[in-house]
Amino acid sequence: MLGSKNEKGQATIEFALALPLLVIFVMLIAQFSIVARQQLALWEVARNAARYASVSPDPQLAAQEIATQNGFPASAVVATNSDGVTRVSITFKENTSLPLLGPFIPSLTLRAHVAMLTEP
Repeated sequence: MLGSKNEKGQATIEFALALPLLVIFVMLIAQFSIVARQQLALWEVARNAARYASVSPDPQLAAQEIATQNGFPASAVVATNSDGVTRVSITFKENTSLPLLGPFIPSLTLRAHVAMLTEP
C-alpha cells in the first residue's frame, strides 16, 4: 500500500511538469494551422486577382479590387501586364494571434505570386 501512495504523488508531479509543455505544443500547432490557412487564402486571392486582371484594361486596379473584397489591403498587391502575361504578387504580414505565444513567435511575411496569360 505504501508504494501505491508514493507513485500516485509522483504521477501528479510529472503531470504538473508536463502540462505546460503540452499546452505550448498545442498552441504552436494551432498557430501553424492559422498561418497555413492564411497562406492558402492568399494563394486563392492571388489566383482570382490574376484571372480578373488578365481580362481587365487596368490590371493593378482589378487585382486590388479582388484583394480588398477578400480582406487583404490594396497596398499589398502588385499587378503587371507585359508580353501577354499578367503577373500578380501579394505580400501580407501575418501577426501571431494566439495569446502567450505572440511575443515569442515573430510575425511572418506571406507571399503569393501568380502569372496568367492575358486574355484579348
